[in-house]
Amino acid sequence: QVLESELSSFEKTLLMLAGEDADPEMVAMLTGPTARIASELTLVREGSERIRALVNDMRNFSRLDEAAWKEVDLLEGLRATISLVHSQFPGIDIELAASTPLVRFCNPAELNQIYLNFIRNGYQAIMERRRVEPKAPGRVSIEAGLEGDEVCLRFHDTGCGIAEKDRDHIFEAFYTTRPPGSGTGLGLYSSFRIAEQHGGRIDFSSVPGEGSCFTLVLPLESEENHQTLFTAPVLPKTSSNREDSDANV
Repeated sequence: QVLESELSSFEKTLLMLAGEDADPEMVAMLTGPTARIASELTLVREGSERIRALVNDMRNFSRLDEAAWKEVDLLEGLRATISLVHSQFPGIDIELAASTPLVRFCNPAELNQIYLNFIRNGYQAIMERRRVEPKAPGRVSIEAGLEGDEVCLRFHDTGCGIAEKDRDHIFEAFYTTRPPGSGTGLGLYSSFRIAEQHGGRIDFSSVPGEGSCFTLVLPLESEENHQTLFTAPVLPKTSSNREDSDANV
């Protein structure tokens, strides 16, 4: 902003020295370089704005400047996570359908890690399906809202799905269906443990060749303060609820 202001003042000084009756070619010669610099400064400003937005998303994702457990809007962290990872997963659409607020006493950085794990797994499943079906849809759809006395955050993907033989093991530590060197097998395990620490659970359903749905389910009431902390529209029941899940998590 300082450079833009100084450049504008400098250009005005040049034009004043040239005089009001200056030849148009002379005016163009004087203002041409300043116009090019002004254009470059616009790029600097736009880049700075992107950096500021990225840093803010990173802060919201990690919550490094806040207490580990506090009352926050879950959708704030979810949106920050989507913003941070969207460019890392090219070729897919990440859609969020939710209403605010979804406020709860929690460890936001840990819940953000669950969101990241679900989105990353969805992306990897989509890429795996596209090895066989190059034109397969690439989409991770996220829904958030209330179902009875629980809040549900669903992550639907259009990936390859989960094979029957893997379903009883996906939450085990170090179990992975990825090729050697491309996965640690700790993503869903750590997500399951974080959900448990928040008094919740993870449900899932999957259709091989069509996709999967992972659902983070959290209770409405927090044991820490014994009061209802969520406010959101009620979502319709779907087959990904715990009682209809394809596996016992």
